[in-house]
Amino acid sequence: MRRIVISGADGTGKTTLIDGLAASLRAEGRTVTCVSLWDLYQAPELPRIFASRGDAQQYLRAVSSRSRVHFFLHCLYGALDRAEAAGPVDDLLIDAYWYKYLAGERALGHWLVRAGLVADFPVPDVIIELDAASEVTAARKQSFGLYECGLVSADRSSFVAFQQKLRPALRALVRQQPTRVVELDATRGAAVSLQRALAALMEVSEHGASAARSTHTSWATHRE
Repeated sequence: MRRIVISGADGTGKTTLIDGLAASLRAEGRTVTCVSLWDLYQAPELPRIFASRGDAQQYLRAVSSRSRVHFFLHCLYGALDRAEAAGPVDDLLIDAYWYKYLAGERALGHWLVRAGLVADFPVPDVIIELDAASEVTAARKQSFGLYECGLVSADRSSFVAFQQKLRPALRALVRQQPTRVVELDATRGAAVSLQRALAALMEVSEHGASAARSTHTSWATHRE
């Protein structure tokens, strides 16, 4: 099974790329499962912990950074367990993984996470990183969540200010991981990102994930 992480700050198009990859890979005959932090919250067989996503955001603001980190990791590991319990698949597409949430706490001024907390999380075969300036991603969004705005207020200016801190923290954290990172310029459009992501996955399949460890590929300046 290939574990494929789609990384990037908020508004870079992670969900759109995951949807496109899932459709393309399934069209090739591969089995695919998509995983996100909120899978347990949305699972129909489980009771609702929060009445709404807005309630979850208020909860995140009310607790400490340490509590938020444990909450994020609990939810994500639960989502991974649920996906594996559903049966084996060819590809696991993981939205953001733990990288964005730990980088988010760093952007908030905290760095409480010890390596042991994430030691049990499997290393992905490849990280596909979408990147764009915070002003660009803000213009794409129709509404803003409290956490992606730094737990200040859910508005454009707070979003841009927080994402400008999150973006370098996330990029640095991703590049510390022992796996291949493929950087995509998210301003090029969803179709180009999908094309480049599929090409990267083909290369990983041809050469093997182990041969791609600790390498970095950038198509950020590629022009069609």
